[in-house]
Amino acid sequence: MAKRTNGRIKVPRNLEARLTLAAAIYKKHTDDDVNSPLRMMVDHDWTITGPQVEDVLDIHTQAEDLRRSSEALYKKRDLMMANIDKIISASASTLKGVHAKNIKKLGEWGFDVNDSPPAKRNKKEAPSE
Repeated sequence: MAKRTNGRIKVPRNLEARLTLAAAIYKKHTDDDVNSPLRMMVDHDWTITGPQVEDVLDIHTQAEDLRRSSEALYKKRDLMMANIDKIISASASTLKGVHAKNIKKLGEWGFDVNDSPPAKRNKKEAPSE
């Protein structure tokens, strides 16, 4: 005779799926009313937590909508920034040509001008054998 397991209960990891599960449990609990075995729980009370499930699901839906909206805005911003980055670079090149003898003049245009010579790089020593 084969042994039979008691079964495994799989609780979803996905937040939305867990909220859907909680809503189903709460519905069955309220449908069963006084006959619900969940009324025996001491540390947790579905009459308190159950009504919160719908509120949390609404908040989750709002957050997801904002996330999607935010992603769309970032994409739009990034597309527009490509032209702005190009015009900044072209402006810097043009102004460097115009003010080749006094590069600090680009500061008047909002550029951060550092005319100090670059620091010398130290050559790495060859590893000894």
